[in-house]
Amino acid sequence: MEPEITIIEEKLKENLKWKHFYKSNHIKSGTFGSADKYVYSKSTQIFAVKTIEMTPENDEQEKIMKETTLLDSLSEVSNASKYFPIYYGYVKYSEKKGVKAREYYALVFELGAGNLKNLVEFHRADGLSFKENMMLLDCFARGLAFLQGEKVSHRDIKPDNIVFFEVEPKEEGKICFKIIDFGEVKIDVDDSGSLKGSPLYFAPEVSHAYLNNKAMIEKDYNPYKSDVYSVGLIFLFVNLIDLPFPKKSNGSRFVEKNCNPYKEDKGPFDDKIKEMIERIFKKFEHCKGAGGLKAILKKCLQYNPKNRIDFLDLKNAVYVLKAERESGSLDTENTIEVLKKSNKILTDNNQCLQNELEEWKKKYQDLEKKKSGSKIDEEKKEENKIEEPDIPIVQEESYHVFFFSNYKGNVFLYLS
Repeated sequence: MEPEITIIEEKLKENLKWKHFYKSNHIKSGTFGSADKYVYSKSTQIFAVKTIEMTPENDEQEKIMKETTLLDSLSEVSNASKYFPIYYGYVKYSEKKGVKAREYYALVFELGAGNLKNLVEFHRADGLSFKENMMLLDCFARGLAFLQGEKVSHRDIKPDNIVFFEVEPKEEGKICFKIIDFGEVKIDVDDSGSLKGSPLYFAPEVSHAYLNNKAMIEKDYNPYKSDVYSVGLIFLFVNLIDLPFPKKSNGSRFVEKNCNPYKEDKGPFDDKIKEMIERIFKKFEHCKGAGGLKAILKKCLQYNPKNRIDFLDLKNAVYVLKAERESGSLDTENTIEVLKKSNKILTDNNQCLQNELEEWKKKYQDLEKKKSGSKIDEEKKEENKIEEPDIPIVQEESYHVFFFSNYKGNVFLYLS
């Protein structure tokens, strides 16, 4: 007997209609629900659909609303689709079998070729190539730096949540990476937060809180720096198909229970991590940029979060690394040298543009107030068109700054 489907709310983009979606193949299941391939019968286009069941016991409604709000915001950002999958909206529906009805949310995305974990385990027995490492590093640096600029932290960075897309199928290095699953994001981040993420990819401070059954992380918690540590662990995994922890399904990091990363500079797995970073460097030492990659990984995997970089630092360090590779200059193994250049860029340029950026943000907020206060028709919009301010000429060194630009009363945020 076919279940009776009733659409409760449909908010799909590009004129898509849920009645034309048909499930093709199952991708995976998890605590979030399930992910499946769906074919759109009108065009035979294939989508990825994330389906979450609503129950009285779970708090998924709030998570979904938070995730869809963020995804809608990203849809308006120029270049965001380079780092995050295209989002096509959602449907809320009920499914009735007999007398029992269940409610679901279905979020629709572009379909990737697979996730990073599958790519490494099934297609890269020796790990990613150096070129693929650089592409992955750029995805993290630019995509997550953008989120940090918007005061959003991901909090569940792991290989399963990185999707790859084949630009040139079956040709090494001809792929791109995108970050998925914003169900655990924290918006308007302050100095504290609840425990979220996957234990194997926890930063030491998160693992310490988790093992001590702490509901809230102490006040020094910085979710961006915790996510950076997870990124560092991912690079160990994708290059060596291994992590620095004992191979146990549960409690593999139990030794961290009695360590406090906020008070110590060296952790129980630091020697293993150092050895693994060295192996990655030896693997790529013939590649231009290997020393810079080594330096960045060292700073990502600092045990004490106070010694660790965040994503804005990472973005600038990657910029310096790219510049060194393109200029043909010799690589440096010195972490401090790479990051000094990065920090100099951030300090010299960010401050001089900060006032102007704040002024543009104020204009954005004023425009939003006007929008909510009254609905102006297209003719009136043209008459009262806000003049586009002169955009300052920005040298490449200010690579990390994001700009607002006015056009016909609307404001768009651009990734630079």
